Amino acid sequence: QFDTYLESLAPNATVVWCAEDQALEKVVRRCTRTDLKFIPYQTPPCSPYANGTMTLTFEGDRVVTTHLVGTHNIQNLAGARTLAQAMGLDVLAFDAAIASFRGAARRLEPLHIREGFTVFRDFAHAPSKVKATVHGVKASYPDRTLTAVLELHTFSSLNKDFLPTYHQAMEGADEAVVYYDPAILEHKRLPPLDPQFVADAFGDHPNLRVITDASELHQHVQGLEPSQRVVLLMSSGWFGNAEWSW
Repeated sequence: QFDTYLESLAPNATVVWCAEDQALEKVVRRCTRTDLKFIPYQTPPCSPYANGTMTLTFEGDRVVTTHLVGTHNIQNLAGARTLAQAMGLDVLAFDAAIASFRGAARRLEPLHIREGFTVFRDFAHAPSKVKATVHGVKASYPDRTLTAVLELHTFSSLNKDFLPTYHQAMEGADEAVVYYDPAILEHKRLPPLDPQFVADAFGDHPNLRVITDASELHQHVQGLEPSQRVVLLMSSGWFGNAEWSW
């Protein structure tokens, strides 16, 4: 599809692409059009600040502040910045604008930030998205303990035959919690799930816990030691209408 897309571009078009994507690199190398201008971009070095923002370094020493976190978000920011430059837009204006951009709701949305402790909420629920989100947050906060909490809420995620596709999806987290509500299974007319089966489906994570009671989940998450920790809440649902208070 990408090969066809490149062939369909207007003459002398500019293509901005992620140089870290090996599959995309092969597509670019295969392209025989000599009139296209290919501009690669890469994930910039980044580090977290205590106030929940990230600092990115471009062009060697150009420091940009952003509220976005996670590898995928930072890559997209770098791609947008490169595209803006290619279009002749003022990169300094772009940097100033991105400093106030907070991203979409429930896409690594910060719920709580204080020094050494951050809580994010994300819509991730599909296995590949869960894995990418966990790894992205851990990459952004490598020196903090990452507690990833996933709610199984969709029809597919509660399907016994589908659950094994979550194998190793939480491996990037230091601590993992998987929550599901047996009442949701009944509502969706799905057979009951054994907590041990659910745990086994996620692989051999040494610190994975399965919880099936909303009050127990709330108590466990609220009781986490906040020092040097990131909590990542992932679900397309609402964790049993939990009211978090940090």
